[in-house]
Amino acid sequence: MATAAVIEPEFNAEGRARQRDQMRGMQRRLVAHLAAGTTDYADTPMTLDASIFSDPARADAEMQALFLTLPLVAGMSSDIPEPGDTMLFDDVGPPILILRGRDGVARAFLNACRHRGARLVKDCGRKARVTCPFHAWTYDLSGKLIGLPGREGFEGLDKAELGLIPVPIAEYHGLIFVRADPNGDPIDAEAWLGPMAANVRQLALEASTPVRKRVVEVGSNWKFAQDTFFESYHFTTLHPNTIAAHAFGNVMVHDEFGPHQRVMVPQHFWRAFVDQPEDRWAHLPYQGIHLLFPNTILWVGNIESMEAGGKGSSSRQVFGMWRTFPGETPDASYTRMATYRPLDQSSEQQIAEYETLTDYVINVIETEDYALCTDSQRNLDHAPPGHKLYVGRNESAVQAIHRNIAERVAAEA
Repeated sequence: MATAAVIEPEFNAEGRARQRDQMRGMQRRLVAHLAAGTTDYADTPMTLDASIFSDPARADAEMQALFLTLPLVAGMSSDIPEPGDTMLFDDVGPPILILRGRDGVARAFLNACRHRGARLVKDCGRKARVTCPFHAWTYDLSGKLIGLPGREGFEGLDKAELGLIPVPIAEYHGLIFVRADPNGDPIDAEAWLGPMAANVRQLALEASTPVRKRVVEVGSNWKFAQDTFFESYHFTTLHPNTIAAHAFGNVMVHDEFGPHQRVMVPQHFWRAFVDQPEDRWAHLPYQGIHLLFPNTILWVGNIESMEAGGKGSSSRQVFGMWRTFPGETPDASYTRMATYRPLDQSSEQQIAEYETLTDYVINVIETEDYALCTDSQRNLDHAPPGHKLYVGRNESAVQAIHRNIAERVAAEA
């Protein structure tokens, strides 16, 4: 059973209506900011100790409190749409294998044979079963041990108790969450997402399919890299010929959904709305940058919105999933970048357009945002004890993200 395309028509219509309402609300707020020359503001500036980007003890605390404890996005349902499809999640310590069972259910296990701990799967692909490369112990797609060569050598062991070790997993409207702890609590994805859940549901991510995937190395702390996505204050100076060529800098709306965030910026053609009554505004396709705490950015864009006039429909949406993980040291990280298109955008021309947009976005992030992050990290590594950094009132989403990280780390200390 392929799950990626299962969308109820009524829900799809409901989701599109909600997207339309949500986008009009953000549009209304952003047009008001353009008219007034303002942006969403926090109450006060925030002070950060520079050591949070370079201190090994802080990095260890974040790994424990965030990456080894919380539900993390491992990928999209459309990454493993068919029975036997596999996905690997090795990014936070324990190697994890995700399998789509014959019943259509996604399950997660430690990627280790119960015999001698050998790694079972190195490369993703469609499999009828999983066989250990060491001694050929074999497991079915539900993790059950079904093949044990030399069975007489293991007399007294109960084969039924030697299945793969499960890891908590949940699939929610096109997203796959795992908790990187076999002893961790089950995942209630809707409860974890809280008020962000409705924003995920409305996107119909179940009906998407991958366009491109790439891993981009970053020579900075993972938080420093991630912060660049959640403020537009830098657009004019860092992106004068790319993002700033079509989007306003230092104008943004910001919404908090528990620890999760959403931001949106206006494009230049929005300036015309300032002088028009609202009933004459174009209804724009839903867009925005979402943070699924702690480290998954879900970008919702639109191909036509990259063109003059920004006209388009929600069926031309593009979904970018950018998951940033800590590297081996506090001054290194990497981002797993993946782009997805709606299943109905399937002609050769449409696919080519999605590929072109993907390449453009990744190039901007890598050569502009991440290049600056790498250069800046050296300053953070050599900052004197007690050195402070400042996050402005106009960078409210960055403030919220750091506040939530600090609270989680303190709670686990």
